[in-house]
Amino acid sequence: ITWLAEGLLPDEGSAILGGYANVGKTWMLMDFAIEFARGGKWLEHFETKQGSVLYIDEENGLRRMKDKLGKLLNYKSLPAKDLPIHVLSSEGIHLGRGSIEKLVALLEALKPKVVIIDSLIRVHGGDENSSRDMAKVFSLVKQLINHFGCLFFFADHHRKPGPFQSAGDIMLRGSSEKSAFVDILISLQVRKNKLVVENPKNRDAERRHPFC
Repeated sequence: ITWLAEGLLPDEGSAILGGYANVGKTWMLMDFAIEFARGGKWLEHFETKQGSVLYIDEENGLRRMKDKLGKLLNYKSLPAKDLPIHVLSSEGIHLGRGSIEKLVALLEALKPKVVIIDSLIRVHGGDENSSRDMAKVFSLVKQLINHFGCLFFFADHHRKPGPFQSAGDIMLRGSSEKSAFVDILISLQVRKNKLVVENPKNRDAERRHPFC
C-alpha cells in the first residue's frame, strides 16, 4: 500500500471524518489539505506524501473557507501560491442526481490525489437513512475512485448523543451503509474539554489508538 498519510490514509480509497457540528471538522480537513500539499506531518502523527488536493466545500461558503485557509497558512508561515490546493465553494457539485459531469471534468483537469468533500450530506439528494439511496451514492464514488485512482475524504455528521457513549463507526448520522462503505473512518469528539481523534475503522492497517 502506498500511503498518503502514513498508516492511515491510502493513496486510493474512501474515508470519512465524522463529528458533531462545529467540533472542528473543516479545520482538521483543511489542515490535512495543507500538510499533504506540502508533504508535511498531519496532526503531529502522520507523515504525508506530497500531492495535489481538490477541496469541494458545499457547506461553509467561500468567504469562511478563505478565512480559515488564510489563518492556517499564516500560523504555519506558508504562502498559499506555492501549494497545490484547489478550493471550490458552493459550485453545486452533486453525486445523487445521476449527473456527475462537473466533478468528472474537474478531476480530469486537475488530477488531484485527494478529493475532500465538505460535507457528504450536501452532495447527494438521497435519504440519509436509506441504505439503498446511500449505496447508489457510494457506487458513483467507487467508480470515480477506480477511474481516477485517488482518495475521497468526506466530512460527515454524528447523530445527536444518547445516554450512553457510542463508538465512532455507529455514531454517524443515517444509514450504516456509510461506515460499511468507507475504508477509513476517523472520529473527532470533545471529551473533558479536549479534542480526541479516534480511528474506529481502518481496512488497510491496524487502527490507531485515540489521541488528543
